[in-house]
Amino acid sequence: MVRRILLPLDSSPYTDAALEMSCHIAKATGAEIKGLAVLDIPGIERSVGSVPLGGIYYADRIIEAKKVEAVEHVTKLLEKFKEKCRQKEVSYRISEQQGSPSSVIIDKSIYFDLVVAGMRTFYQHEPDEVGISIEKVLGSTVTPIMAVPKGFTAPDHKVKVVLAFDASQPAARAMHRFAQLVDTAQFEVKIIRAGGEKPDADYCLTRAKYFLEAHGFEDVQTEWTPLNPIDAIKEKYLDWAEAFVLGVHSKHGLLDFMVGSLSRFLMAEGRKIVLLGQ
Repeated sequence: MVRRILLPLDSSPYTDAALEMSCHIAKATGAEIKGLAVLDIPGIERSVGSVPLGGIYYADRIIEAKKVEAVEHVTKLLEKFKEKCRQKEVSYRISEQQGSPSSVIIDKSIYFDLVVAGMRTFYQHEPDEVGISIEKVLGSTVTPIMAVPKGFTAPDHKVKVVLAFDASQPAARAMHRFAQLVDTAQFEVKIIRAGGEKPDADYCLTRAKYFLEAHGFEDVQTEWTPLNPIDAIKEKYLDWAEAFVLGVHSKHGLLDFMVGSLSRFLMAEGRKIVLLGQ
């Protein structure tokens, strides 16, 4: 079960959604949330660029002004985080760090059960439109990451989850992480395998179903499709599911799951919760 959640903070609606999700999980599990705000000093210094001869004095003044602005920005992020946690009556802590946001998240993440982040990240001096910061973290941590789309609201029903499973080590780790982290009563699970031979798929799916049932999940469904994973998700599961569980390779970032990069596709779609387990 989740006991410690790390929530990297920025000022975007995506982080608002991630904060909503973190509070929802914390309320259900009793977990503590740590709101992490990073003062991106290296990014500030890089943003000034090359300085012409004689311009060092003015460059230093620009950097100092940007640092003051960044400190004010971080203070506002933390105040907003604290206010939300108080409203939701969940346990929380705050952390203000200096450095590259992705590097700080990597260093901190090993002491947490789960990292919850917006599906798009907009750190002040490390902007990211397609989830590159999340990919950097995935390449360097064993902690599972939940990417939350903009506009998330806490559900009042069982969450429909697709677990993409091909019996690989990354997929197996993702399944284990999912089973160990969640309250099983809150989820309706469908395990899918796309491509390959049906007899092999049925064998793996049946054993994955037994595993989840042993952890308390009820009415687990299994499905095999001859389609490639991305086509299968588009045609059969994208509208049905509210969340996806995928395996990633901890050394190489986002894994091309089965055929094609399903993880990248879902991140680019930006419509569903994605739990990425290493």
